[in-house]
Amino acid sequence: MSFYRNVLVAVAAMALASPLFADEAKTAVVPAAVKPAIAAPATAAPSAAVATVNVNTSTAKELSKVKGLDPAKARAIVKYRKKHGEFKSLDALVKVKALKKIKADDLKAIEAQLSL
Repeated sequence: MSFYRNVLVAVAAMALASPLFADEAKTAVVPAAVKPAIAAPATAAPSAAVATVNVNTSTAKELSKVKGLDPAKARAIVKYRKKHGEFKSLDALVKVKALKKIKADDLKAIEAQLSL
């Protein structure tokens, strides 16, 4: 039983150390042997708070980090921006085809995480 547990811990440590889960310059990679097993949930809480993302200059990858925007919606925002120019206000997000069907409350939550 402990063999499988060690394998699972090793795979989880490698996954967390990969660039997919790490913030580019903000996080320092600490070996899993140094981290206590209980500290993992505590480190997940600060990453949940997303700083505002500039809707006019950010890439689709950066926009997809916003809670409520999946990669397809983020790509649609970038595509709209390239076709129609920069957003003058966040209210213009309603014109993006992928965001037209989003409820007003959900759109306000997304706009709270974005800036111009």
